[in-house]
Amino acid sequence: MIDKIDQKILLELLRDSRISISLLSKKLKISRDVANYRINKMVENNIIRNFITEIDVEKLGFCSAFFCLNLKPEIEKEFIDYISSLNFTSWAGTLSGFWSLGMAIYGKVS
Repeated sequence: MIDKIDQKILLELLRDSRISISLLSKKLKISRDVANYRINKMVENNIIRNFITEIDVEKLGFCSAFFCLNLKPEIEKEFIDYISSLNFTSWAGTLSGFWSLGMAIYGKVS
């Protein structure tokens, strides 16, 4: 399980996954070695699975939308595979809760 320091590290990484270890350790008042060790441990334990880049597509002349759908379970995988293969889809996957599937798409603003 994670403790308060790990929670604070995760919160800072959610805000900015590119934060330097130096700045992170200063913000949390911990040593660089402690910050680095804890991040590596969370990566090793798959608590942190990836560091991603979030792009402001509007600044690049695109618009984006997110859709939620309910599909029959037997066609979900086929639909996700198909929609993921299209060049305007940035993400598609299953959801838990009311909606069974979500997808994010983008297009050029003319």
